[in-house]
Amino acid sequence: MKAEISLLEGKYYGTIIKYEYAPNKIAILKVWIPEGDPSDRYLEYYGYTRKQWDNDEVVQDGLHIRDLNLISDSHYESRISYKISEALVKALKKIRLPSKPA
Repeated sequence: MKAEISLLEGKYYGTIIKYEYAPNKIAILKVWIPEGDPSDRYLEYYGYTRKQWDNDEVVQDGLHIRDLNLISDSHYESRISYKISEALVKALKKIRLPSKPA
């Protein structure tokens, strides 16, 4: 079966995993753990890099990246959210469901 992490779009409300568990049947799972550093792809979504974040570089109008409020509330994808989502996708891809319900 097919499982994938959706692209980031707009305001963050969890890392979305789409899982096609049967033909034309899709489950949506969300992982949302707003703890710690933002994920690499979250930083890239806003045009920044992990290196800039780790070094707290000056990136905009004399402001350091960590002062831009990229993670000022719970609406950001954390590294742990993304790592857990990757692990779930890997596990979901290994599941083989019966073609007909028992």
